[in-house]
Amino acid sequence: MTRLSVSTVADLLEAYAAGERDFRGVELADSNLPRVDLSGARLDGANLSGANLNRACLVNVSLIQANLSASTLNGADLTGANLSYANLFGGSLSGAELLGANCQATNLKGAALWGTNLSEANLSESRLDGADLKGATLGRADLRRAIFKDADLSRANLRGANLFETNLANSVLERADLRGAILVMVELQGANLSRADLREAILEQDSESYTGLKTANLVEAVYNCDTRFNPSFNPDAAGMRRVA
Repeated sequence: MTRLSVSTVADLLEAYAAGERDFRGVELADSNLPRVDLSGARLDGANLSGANLNRACLVNVSLIQANLSASTLNGADLTGANLSYANLFGGSLSGAELLGANCQATNLKGAALWGTNLSEANLSESRLDGADLKGATLGRADLRRAIFKDADLSRANLRGANLFETNLANSVLERADLRGAILVMVELQGANLSRADLREAILEQDSESYTGLKTANLVEAVYNCDTRFNPSFNPDAAGMRRVA
């Protein structure tokens, strides 16, 4: 069975069971695939918009430029998956596992990602405008130049993450763990970082980003002697609290 003959879920599962892994460009919008195991499959350019992939095993799957808009992947395992340039607009990935996944330039606008594990994932240049990342884990993730405008990252773990030139305008980072995070030249206009943990973080800004930092809510955010600010920035005057 060639990949061109795959037009139904039954075709897909039969071909996969027979050892086929190349399903590039398949059209399976609105398909029902909960708990399916497609680990190692190539689904680049596939149309899986609106699909139900809850708790699916998608370890090391390639979904480059795939259309997964409005799909549900709650609790799915996407460890090591390649979702670069994919469209997950409005998708739901709550509780999903994306450890080490490649989500470069991925469209995650309005996506539900609460409790999702994105540790060490590459989200550089991705769009997460309005996404719900409450309690998500993004430790050591590459978030350079990503856009998180109006996103909710409250209580998220961003420890050691690289947010160089990331746009966090009007985002919520209340009680977020940003220990050791790189927040250089970040857009923080109107962001809420109240009670966030900024110990060992680097918040050095250029003149434009510095203006945004001064508008951010930093009340009760904690810092220590290893937190790096612009020399002219007074964290205590901003309502921050120094800890050992």
